[in-house]
Amino acid sequence: MYHGSRAEAAPGLGAAAAYEKAVMGMTRLGLRESLGPLVAVASVPLCAMAWSNCAASTSGTDQGSGAAAGATGTGAGAAGAGTATGSGAGGAGTGASGATGAGGAAGGGAATGGGGATGAGGTAGGVPWPTCGDKPPDAPQKTIAQIWQDDPSPPAKVWVPAVIVTAVSRGACSPKQACQIFVQQDSTYPNLEAGKHQAIRFFVSAATAEHFLGTKVGDVVDVLAHAWRYTLDGSNEVLLQVNTKLPGCAKAVGTKTPVPIGNVKLDDLTVQAYEYDVGPLLVKVSGVSGKPGAQDETFALWTTGVFKDGSVEDIVSLSPFFLSEAKFVGLTPDQKTDFTSVAGVFGLFVPPVDAGPAKKYLEIYPRTMGDVVAKPQ
Repeated sequence: MYHGSRAEAAPGLGAAAAYEKAVMGMTRLGLRESLGPLVAVASVPLCAMAWSNCAASTSGTDQGSGAAAGATGTGAGAAGAGTATGSGAGGAGTGASGATGAGGAAGGGAATGGGGATGAGGTAGGVPWPTCGDKPPDAPQKTIAQIWQDDPSPPAKVWVPAVIVTAVSRGACSPKQACQIFVQQDSTYPNLEAGKHQAIRFFVSAATAEHFLGTKVGDVVDVLAHAWRYTLDGSNEVLLQVNTKLPGCAKAVGTKTPVPIGNVKLDDLTVQAYEYDVGPLLVKVSGVSGKPGAQDETFALWTTGVFKDGSVEDIVSLSPFFLSEAKFVGLTPDQKTDFTSVAGVFGLFVPPVDAGPAKKYLEIYPRTMGDVVAKPQ
């Protein structure tokens, strides 16, 4: 049986755990910011740099194009920022709320461009950022199950009313930091089969996270976003997305307490279940063990007292990335711990790959340490 951290549980997990720790739970979507959907709908080139550099430059991806200005409301659509690279095209972006920026001449790289006036929360082209006060006429109303059924590609604008927030990365969205939100249609389900296709991940880019600062677990929200099956970088996931090119919002219209589905086994949580059969439901698994590492590291779980030999992708890990500050509290490092139960959103971490098959790591994301019930030592 596994008596170690996730890194010790199977070959290759150490590198994955280190990578995940480095990006603090912001999956390949967080690294790419809005580049993923732009590739699909606007033919914007992807980062050609190493991922460490790409991650550091993603906010510039929006701003350099001149499109980011209004999304952040900073007026950065004075897009001469793009001219620093000599492209000059950045200055042509339609800025926050003012006139289209003149920009420097292509390749000139000298002028910063006229740019739009400082924005007040507008998006590209001067259109006000949506607030979800009313359903937009051009956004079809969908349930989460209907989005799964549609399996859309490219991204399709949708209005998803009255869904329940089950988890938010780091406990809350923060400005200029990519944010993940899980929502499901109802507060709970009697079993996984009943909850099939009733939950979905909602990804918010760093440039637009300021519009989601108050979103919290238990909120019933009306959502405007773009739905699609994200298949870049080896991923394969139906999700909702908001970025500067795909505006959206979430407005709280009530509260409900989400309750994990009980009697779930580790063996129920598979890549097939996440990508096709079930989705990211809130679950509870009882009678498991693990060996915690550092506060900000994932660690492998196994059924207490049961030996299991499997591949990297068979291992389910407990991840801290949806806890406050993305850290476990009160667990003893490097000590085998038996848990009465652990609860959280069933998730999948997929490090980006340029070629070959992707490695996919199964996760459970607790929201508070109350979701992690350790037996007395």
